[in-house]
Amino acid sequence: METRKLIMAGNSSLSVALPIKWIRENKLSKGDNIFLEINPDQITISKFTRKPEKEVYSIMLTEQTDPYIEQILYSAFLSTKNEIEIENCDTKMYYVISEIVDKLPFMKVEEKTKNQLKISIAFDKESLDLNVEMKRVIFFFTNIFNLINDPEYNEIFLNQAYAQTSSQLLIIMKLLKMNYMSLDKIQALKYRQQIDSYYFLLKSCKDFIMLTNPLSNTDKKIHKFITEIKEYLKNISNFEHKRDMLESLKAYDLFIQRREEILQCITHNQNNTQQRKYIIINNMYEAILSLLYANINNME
Repeated sequence: METRKLIMAGNSSLSVALPIKWIRENKLSKGDNIFLEINPDQITISKFTRKPEKEVYSIMLTEQTDPYIEQILYSAFLSTKNEIEIENCDTKMYYVISEIVDKLPFMKVEEKTKNQLKISIAFDKESLDLNVEMKRVIFFFTNIFNLINDPEYNEIFLNQAYAQTSSQLLIIMKLLKMNYMSLDKIQALKYRQQIDSYYFLLKSCKDFIMLTNPLSNTDKKIHKFITEIKEYLKNISNFEHKRDMLESLKAYDLFIQRREEILQCITHNQNNTQQRKYIIINNMYEAILSLLYANINNME
């Protein structure tokens, strides 16, 4: 319970400022409506909610758009719309689109007519938390590195893990977009830096997966690097408080040293395939350094 003074608003009206904590928790901003329940001796204020209107993202398929349908659907997923309408969709493209939709959570093919396809996006941001979803990324990346380091290397499982991690990053991008107004600029920038770093790390993982025979039993040094990245990636998610500043700085210095070691491996190795492996590992360390740098800046 707290007491607040009434202040003049105009010539004859009185108003009261709402607590900023309550405004942020309910993700309210200037121009939003609130609900007032008026009784003789009290007024109850609550967040005004209404059933959202259906917003449609329209796509017209042509020979030019067909090769880029995956990127187009990702853009639709990241939009604020809750339905996608695809015109000029033949049977072949229907199956292609259905496979892409299956990769993305919250998307579902609702209706298929002769030349039109309707996809719904039932995305409930109230049930998802940005910090929780960011931590889930760590789990997915750990899964990728476990598979990369597995002597029984399975390319199918690895590609599934890659698709799962990619989808998770898309969820976070959408969440960040939907919650942007309720975040302060420093928070939003921190999340954006982390997402960019995760995407760079994911691209490096994909490059590594695409190599022929990416990890043989003789690649002991690369095994060591992959294991180290995986372990520090798990730790990064815990470097959130000032008491962890020292640990973050130690990790940052260690990874700088590792990069110098890897650069020497690139310079002295005459085997093109091995060189390519070390270049990709170097990119992975770059991504982790970027994550650490974002966290260190956030602690200062």
